[in-house]
Amino acid sequence: MPNQTKQYWQINTKTMAERIRTAAQSAKTEEDLKMALEPIFKKAYEDIGVNVDIVQYEKSTALKAQMDAVYGHLIIEYKRPGKLKASRDIKKAELQLQKYLTEESLSHKPNNEQFLEKAVGMAIDGHRILFVRYSRTQRVISTPIPIEDPQKNCSLRDQWLWVFVD
Repeated sequence: MPNQTKQYWQINTKTMAERIRTAAQSAKTEEDLKMALEPIFKKAYEDIGVNVDIVQYEKSTALKAQMDAVYGHLIIEYKRPGKLKASRDIKKAELQLQKYLTEESLSHKPNNEQFLEKAVGMAIDGHRILFVRYSRTQRVISTPIPIEDPQKNCSLRDQWLWVFVD
């Protein structure tokens, strides 16, 4: 009998993106979107071996900011559908994720920088997705989800690496 070892990162991203877009069509509020997308994300996380029982909703950071969902080192911020269209809203979401990551790292002292090196912030409005990550050094982003060149904008700003996927 052949070895049936689970292969990680085997997510059908096209199907997942279609499910996200479909769910976003009926969502009117941030909470609607969260309720529609959480089962999609949980299924994908389970498929790649992530323990979804660790999720914390409406978790407060060390300085009492409230994060929508936290899966270990992944912080998710849901936005009203279409909210991440304007550049000012993208910038606000980027700063919000930086704040969440920085404040959450305070609860990991004295290893807060190690936490930041592992942690990822994600904002999603059902149409667009933004990833923010701390980095002490210039680095190439390696993501489990393929992103086509015309779909990504990637830069390093003041030790914060962010990717915007449209």
